[in-house]
Amino acid sequence: MGLALPRASVFLATLAVTAALFSGAQGFIRVQNGVFVDDQCKEFTFSGYNTWQPIESALNLCCGGYEALVGQFKEAARQNFTVVRMFGFPVQRGFNLQTAAGVYNEQAFKGMDTVIAEAARNNVKLVIAFMNNWNYNPLQTDWKCSYTNWTTTALGCDDFYTDPNSIKLYKNHVRTMLTRVNTVTGLEYGSDPTIMAWNLMNEPRNEKPNGAQEIQSWITEVAPYVKSLAPNQLVTVGEDGFYQPATCQANQANPVATTNGGPGGAWPVATGNDYLPNHMADGIDYASIHMWPDNWGRTDKAFGQTWLAAHIADTKYLGKPLVLEEFGKAVGGYLPIDKQEGPEAQYAYYKQTYDAAQASLQANTGLKGIMFWRWAGVDPTAKLADFDEAATIASNSSVFTEIIQPFTSALARKNADPTRAAVTGCTPVTGAPTTTTAKTAASAALPPSTAVPPTSGATAAGSGATATGAAAGGRRLMQGTAPAPAAAGAVSQNFVGKSTFTTPAGITAANINSKVTC
Repeated sequence: MGLALPRASVFLATLAVTAALFSGAQGFIRVQNGVFVDDQCKEFTFSGYNTWQPIESALNLCCGGYEALVGQFKEAARQNFTVVRMFGFPVQRGFNLQTAAGVYNEQAFKGMDTVIAEAARNNVKLVIAFMNNWNYNPLQTDWKCSYTNWTTTALGCDDFYTDPNSIKLYKNHVRTMLTRVNTVTGLEYGSDPTIMAWNLMNEPRNEKPNGAQEIQSWITEVAPYVKSLAPNQLVTVGEDGFYQPATCQANQANPVATTNGGPGGAWPVATGNDYLPNHMADGIDYASIHMWPDNWGRTDKAFGQTWLAAHIADTKYLGKPLVLEEFGKAVGGYLPIDKQEGPEAQYAYYKQTYDAAQASLQANTGLKGIMFWRWAGVDPTAKLADFDEAATIASNSSVFTEIIQPFTSALARKNADPTRAAVTGCTPVTGAPTTTTAKTAASAALPPSTAVPPTSGATAAGSGATATGAAAGGRRLMQGTAPAPAAAGAVSQNFVGKSTFTTPAGITAANINSKVTC
């Protein structure tokens, strides 16, 4: 989006943007006594959604451009959506954040700066995924296979979870993200209360025979590293939430039973997800799951009911809050014609899901947040595939007006009640950073002035040097070993306190599967 304003107008516009951006901002969200709390120890429960291509939108590359991004967060606040989940990288073909090992596209980073700033301006919290398990186009580099391609020590994509050099590259990326100084707000990402939480990865999977053990080992190593650099922000895995056979829930709740001998076999087990141990790991503050009945071949409502009930019930073993952070139900889409379902099925699935969320909130049984995929009211031109469009919810649809909107409004009224009691055992926070303490940078407070992504000159983090030796598609093989990640814990913060849980005595990541009863 280009702007041609006289100097005085630029200055006044900057003041207006900055004043709006930092008014009425909130502090960090914590986990205390097993629930989310705000800085005054009032329980924080939320309704939100997943957004698609906000970085590209901020840079006028798609989806209505910067003005649509501004409108998105304004409308989100008006609709009482308090948390939005996004990818911490673009997905448009040929436009990436990390273009080679340790080499970053500054324009993509500035797009993310703008997204975070617009969320802050509207008191919307963000959950951001560091990277992806999936690639959406052959030129994408912000996914796990790029990390293994950037080393000479990994033999395949799923070696990402165990290859020492791939793990070092991941940690380096985490540190680059968390120490990034937002060019709009002046805050480091890892010190910004606008960012409620991080996903270690969007939907990690490892299909090797010992994939579950390898993912668990990876989480155990990298989650504490993230927390050491961003102790005031929350961390979750970002996985689907499948169970391994060590717990009875694998047969009870997975979309395909462990004993299945049909086409695909027991594919949920083969993903390497091990829901309970994964979320018991040190450094994981809360549990999160996804639910995709169409993709998983289980569009029957009975599955959705069982899936949610199992994970909600299992919060008593974890002692941590649960979030349904990605959920969608398609109308038609890419499914075979004999399996496509109409809007009535979508409505019924959404109603069952939000009713389950409401029941859990009222009974205080663990589910504390829900985010659907996707909202046509905020990114109507974004396209991924027919299925993605088929799963998108319009603001004038009955799903939105009769299910999502009433749920969200009721939750907002509950959260606004000044008579709510503080959470037991929680100490209010004073003096911690908020978005009102952001440094003002006048020129950076304006929206991006160009919509054209750079074709060269992507810079290495913190160096200003241009990338050299990049192969086609932005890939560059790293010879030898990856540089060691910088020492953890160097980010200056006003620490708001460790997460506290209600995990029953004696339960650990090693034995939690055996403790579950079905």
